[in-house]
Amino acid sequence: MNRQLEKIIKENRPSFDNQLPPDGHLLRFEQRLILQRRRRNTKYRIRFVAAVAVSILLLFWILPRESGSDQAQASDIPGVTAYYQFKISEQIDSINVLVEKNEEAKILLQKAIKSMQQEVNALQEIGKNIPEENYISALVRCYDKQIETLTSIQSLLEK
Repeated sequence: MNRQLEKIIKENRPSFDNQLPPDGHLLRFEQRLILQRRRRNTKYRIRFVAAVAVSILLLFWILPRESGSDQAQASDIPGVTAYYQFKISEQIDSINVLVEKNEEAKILLQKAIKSMQQEVNALQEIGKNIPEENYISALVRCYDKQIETLTSIQSLLEK
C-alpha cells in the first residue's frame, strides 16, 4: 500500500506541484497547527507546575529548617501565587479561543484581566501589614474568586 502511494505521487508530481490545494485545506492545516501548539504549551505548563510542586516539597521537607514555621510560610506565598497564576492563565487561554473574532468581547476580557491584576496588587500592599497566614488566606480567596469569574465568562461565551 505504501509503495503504491509513493509510486502515484512520483508519477503525478509535476501536476501536484502546479496545482493549488483544495479550498479549505490551508484553513484546516492552520487549525491543526494551532491545536498542536496548544498541546505543546499545555505540556510545558504541566512541567512548570510539576517543577513548582517539587520546589515546594523541597522547601518543606528536604531542606534543613532553621526556624520551622517561618520558612514554611515564606515558601507558601510564591507557591500559591505560581499555582493560581497558572490556573488563571489556563482560563484566559480558553476564553481567548472563544473571543478570537469578537473585538468587543476581547476588550471586555482585557478590562476584566486588568481589574483582577489591580485586585492582586492592592492585596499585596495590604499583605505587608498583616500576618502572612492571613495574607495567604486572602490571596487564595482572591484567586479563587478570579477563577470563578473567568469560568463564568467562559460558560457565557460558550452558549
